[in-house]
Amino acid sequence: DIFFSYKNSNDFAVIKGVDKQYKSLNNFEKLLIHPHDQSDTMGVYFDEPLPTILPNNTYVYPCNLGISLAFENSINIGGSQNNFFKTVLPKRNSNYIRSESDMVYTFFNPVGLFASQSEYDGKYIISSIEIVRKMLDLDSQQISSIEIMINNINDIQIIKNNLSEKLGED
Repeated sequence: DIFFSYKNSNDFAVIKGVDKQYKSLNNFEKLLIHPHDQSDTMGVYFDEPLPTILPNNTYVYPCNLGISLAFENSINIGGSQNNFFKTVLPKRNSNYIRSESDMVYTFFNPVGLFASQSEYDGKYIISSIEIVRKMLDLDSQQISSIEIMINNINDIQIIKNNLSEKLGED
């Protein structure tokens, strides 16, 4: 979980880093209910950061928010590039949080809302996997979790066994 603040609102959310294939695997584009500008260029949401707009060369990155999360925190979508929220995480190797230097701050511009299930709509921020890796201080080969989509529910045990065999029990 990450802590975020937007104007007068503070909350916790789950940030999910996804690659460019994510939108085609689960029809994510169909879940977007208010895409920014052009829905056919959704890939821009997860590609490059928006132009630097904050002092001291701080980037503001694009993201999509669950509709309930946006509504509960009165977060505006799209519009001005000055429309951003701040996320806060402790640094990966920080033993103690004594000052702001022990924290990682990342700024996001919400460019679209998604609506899928209330369980996800109220807690997820979706952005580029590269941006989330940078936030978590992970290299390009590291991940913090993985989701596997299965077409046939009867294949679950076979897939579990194959993964255990290749990755180990842990």
